Amino acid sequence: MGAAVATLCCGGGAWGQTDPKPIDPASWVTNDDFPAEALRKDEKGIVKFALSVNPAGRPTGCRIVETSGSALLDQTTCRVMVLRGVFKPATDKHGRPVTGEWEQRVNWQPPSDYRQPLLPFQSISRIVIGPDGNVTDCTSRLAGDPSVQFDVCTRYGDSYPARDVAKGYGPGVLTFTLSQTVDGFSASPTSPTSEIPPNWTVEEQLTIDPSGVVQTCRKISSNDGTTDCPVGNRYMAPESGKPVRIVKTTSTAFQPAK
Repeated sequence: MGAAVATLCCGGGAWGQTDPKPIDPASWVTNDDFPAEALRKDEKGIVKFALSVNPAGRPTGCRIVETSGSALLDQTTCRVMVLRGVFKPATDKHGRPVTGEWEQRVNWQPPSDYRQPLLPFQSISRIVIGPDGNVTDCTSRLAGDPSVQFDVCTRYGDSYPARDVAKGYGPGVLTFTLSQTVDGFSASPTSPTSEIPPNWTVEEQLTIDPSGVVQTCRKISSNDGTTDCPVGNRYMAPESGKPVRIVKTTSTAFQPAK
């Protein structure tokens, strides 16, 4: 699913050292690494990151130097690089392995032939915000195919979607819900539910034609009313051979701390 083009940049070893040298870095990013949620949102961009590499040649940390503009692509970059990175370690002036740092850019570009899967999903995340506005706890309940799930509580490197969702809120508990329903698919019996009524909701209603192209899209926001949204995005062709309706819903419910 998708494709990411990795363009090598430069190392960053200290004076008197050789930098860590990557071993087969072209194999570290695969076609399946492009996040489904980023593809649905048409997110793309170049992210510059830095890996801390230990004397054994394995990454021990990742930080974002320049963001791609997408928290999800940034976090995926760090996750993939820490998981798959293998190096010839940096050395000191005596040739002994030492800790070093290595920088690189990844250019995330969705392929033109990508088609989003027509699958339902749901996630409910409970985000606890402390007195200083920072996220102190985050837990999610997920349902649906893993290829279309998105968990805001997942943290990789410096990227943390829950932190972005919680911006602007004071101390308390924020419930963040994402869901997608698809005609012809019944809801999973394990789909999470929330008893807390939302205070903000956005719903996108899409009609997918038999070839998988979005023909109509209407966005209904509790704040901004009803507007049109982009059409032309491509999904997998419906198996029924008939038009299919998709409803995507994002909502939040906030309970201030007492």
